[in-house]
Amino acid sequence: MDKIPSYYEQGAFCQACYDQKIAPELNEYNDLVEKARNIDLFYKTQSKESRFIRRTEKALKVHDCEDKETAVLKLAFLAARAGFNILVDVETEFDKIRMHGWQTSKCHASAIPAHVEPHQLQRRFVGSPN
Repeated sequence: MDKIPSYYEQGAFCQACYDQKIAPELNEYNDLVEKARNIDLFYKTQSKESRFIRRTEKALKVHDCEDKETAVLKLAFLAARAGFNILVDVETEFDKIRMHGWQTSKCHASAIPAHVEPHQLQRRFVGSPN
């Protein structure tokens, strides 16, 4: 992820600074998060449904996430920021971390981003029983 700009370290902003710098960036970020939530996903096990989608881009990867939903949302955010609207071959895996008397897990995920026109995607699944 990108580094946070230094002017955010203040924590409080005057109204003019907020309107000039913070509000546009915040609106852009919120739009990007909304796009990320609306990205279509095809997991690795759904290869039949996604077999006609080209896989020309390199896979995106995220590491050390708390759970599966967070990992997939981070992948979708990276894809939305790059201008893609679908993730194919999504894979998640968990690593157990044991520290003396307690244990936790971290999630790693990878996916291939792609761009498909919405009408093409709907046309493929019109007669699908799934």
